[in-house]
Amino acid sequence: MANAMNEQVQHLAEDVVKGGYCIGCGACAAVPGSPFKNRLDVYGRFQATVEPTGRLGCESIDVASVCPFSAFSANEQQIAAELFVGQAYHEQIGFFRSTYAGHVRENEYRGRGTSGGMCSWMLCELLDRGLVNGAVNVHPRTPSKEDGRLFQYGISTSTDDILRGAKSRYYPVDLSDVLEVLRQKTGRYALVGVPCFVKAMRLLARQDPLIRERISFTLSLFCGHLKSTAFADLFAWQVGIRPGDLRGIDFRKKLLDRTASDYGVELTGLINGDLRTVVKPKNGLYGVWWGHGYFKYQACDYCDDVIGETADLSLGDAWLPRYTQDPKGTSIMVVRHPVLDAIIKEGIAQQRLNLEHVHPDDVALSQESNYRHRGEGLAYRLYLNDRAAVWSPPKRVAPGFGSLSAVRRKIYEFRVKLTAESHPAFREAVEADSFALFRDRMEPMAQPYNDLYRPWWRKWASRGKRMARRII
Repeated sequence: MANAMNEQVQHLAEDVVKGGYCIGCGACAAVPGSPFKNRLDVYGRFQATVEPTGRLGCESIDVASVCPFSAFSANEQQIAAELFVGQAYHEQIGFFRSTYAGHVRENEYRGRGTSGGMCSWMLCELLDRGLVNGAVNVHPRTPSKEDGRLFQYGISTSTDDILRGAKSRYYPVDLSDVLEVLRQKTGRYALVGVPCFVKAMRLLARQDPLIRERISFTLSLFCGHLKSTAFADLFAWQVGIRPGDLRGIDFRKKLLDRTASDYGVELTGLINGDLRTVVKPKNGLYGVWWGHGYFKYQACDYCDDVIGETADLSLGDAWLPRYTQDPKGTSIMVVRHPVLDAIIKEGIAQQRLNLEHVHPDDVALSQESNYRHRGEGLAYRLYLNDRAAVWSPPKRVAPGFGSLSAVRRKIYEFRVKLTAESHPAFREAVEADSFALFRDRMEPMAQPYNDLYRPWWRKWASRGKRMARRII
């Protein structure tokens, strides 16, 4: 047993963490007696580390089997097939009972949510009906000199607590601390997370009866990728809030005179010593384009679960033409748990929810570019790793590039380079106290990447402008 455990610890430490596939969820650190701890690294990403004084005391749980990127863990489809027996299956969204799009009619759920307010509404319904004692969700926190984090997982036991944790947070968080708190409490809880975090909880619950008892429902947010702390600092720096002086951020501030996708960013922090709040339209900020992948975890490029296929309820933005014109936001969701499905149907009947059935294909279409990156893009990245004899996590996507055009292959190659370069470039910019340094480091790669999306005549015009600027 000790040899097997040593093998798993070595696999996580060498293949997963050193290989760049740790997503920082903290599941391995949440195993009782685990030698792993979860800590922020120099680039502002949570990463598992083996403690020098750590002991191999997790005899009852295979530590590597709870990691969502481990070679020892089950994949999403295997986990979901055990949980959602008898349900219909869709190639992209997984198992499902119902698929909806719409928003919450009542109270302030929609206004305080990222899209249609359905996540917070469901958590409050579960709490009000006595089906859970609380919700495990992400809360804003007040940063300190010792710990500058802006968000962390907490346990919400009231409607106010749940609403305080509303909205998407493009920021690193960790589950290990809150799971330790849950072990000391009694009751049942609903957990909200991105797909890989929910998968990690499913894997942990498979072996840990206490976690299985505590977590009664799981809700997943659709996910493009996870960001380091630098993503928030990047926006703040551009409005005059230097790194270290940011006190709060709303990544998805709704601008009611624009479309749903043209939202703003609200930043609160010190500007010349004064505490100020600034709202900036996202399109006016450098680094906002999700395709550039600035400050992305490398692990995200090796995930093939866009919406959270192992969750009881998956929710995201309805990025479809018939919904995006409404700046108040629209949720699109996949329901897998019968209790949650019944609650939603009751909410529709009582006109508390304005929801309509959508086809599962519409759910996938709302995340079309994300699926492309996690499908053909992931297959190509796996192919490149195989060719370079580099270990990759086992995936449901087979390595290869099939009929990928040369342009698409270049796009995926550039994305990997942009992500890798962004982390050290921003750190050096902070050390030099120069935002321009970061932009100057990134633009020589970002511009050729951008050109791949332009018609040939616009590419030449862009190159001509760049040459003229250099000459001037």
